[in-house]
Amino acid sequence: MKTEFTGRASSYTKGRPPYPKGILELMRSLGADDQSRIADIGAGTGRLTRLLGELNAFITAVEPSADMLAECRHTCRDNQRVSYMGAPAEETLLETGSVDFITVAQAFHWLDKDRCRTEFQRILKPGGRVLLIWNSMKGDDPFVEAYSNVLQDFTIKQTAGNSSGDHLKAKREFFGSDIKLVQMDNAHTLDEEELIHHGLSLSYTPSADHPEYQSFVNALGTLFREHCQEGSLTIPYETEVSIGSFEERTYER
Repeated sequence: MKTEFTGRASSYTKGRPPYPKGILELMRSLGADDQSRIADIGAGTGRLTRLLGELNAFITAVEPSADMLAECRHTCRDNQRVSYMGAPAEETLLETGSVDFITVAQAFHWLDKDRCRTEFQRILKPGGRVLLIWNSMKGDDPFVEAYSNVLQDFTIKQTAGNSSGDHLKAKREFFGSDIKLVQMDNAHTLDEEELIHHGLSLSYTPSADHPEYQSFVNALGTLFREHCQEGSLTIPYETEVSIGSFEERTYER
């Protein structure tokens, strides 16, 4: 699992959208309760981890970036049922057959799919489920279109974070079977500083030491002022949850 977010953890916390509470109801419908054990893979700064805490389940936040994991600890500091593992998705260090659910929010594209498939099969209990969760801005919104143009203008490198691959096909290939898709409306209201942090949190935009950094920040500020109303703007999102499982287990206990 690649770590392209070193130095971006603070912006990630301040700028990224939340996840809808509908995810909790979905997981309850799949059997999640206060005895469930959940591995939140690629937990980042803990946005999803904190939401999952409302299930009162036992959660392990697995994250390879020390900066991100430190933010996650801070985000989830009031939940004693959250533990933390500084490890990549491909080698979680979790016990074999120890988790009921695996969640992967906004991180599936970073995974080494073959190694993760083996690792997920190893740590899941029989019948365990994997939920791949993704927030996407709705492209038919005028602000989203303008924001996308700014991001394109200031893209400094191609990463998995801005690839345009067939993610649905990749997910089906990952599980080796069909998946269930659940879509939910979501929204994120930001002020100017938060929008700037959203842009800075992306893996492919200029970091603070890049010569285009200040120009990027200025462009984001201008964009915000052109589209805000009474000091804020709301970005419409669609949250897609892909639910899968592994029928065959290919590791040895």
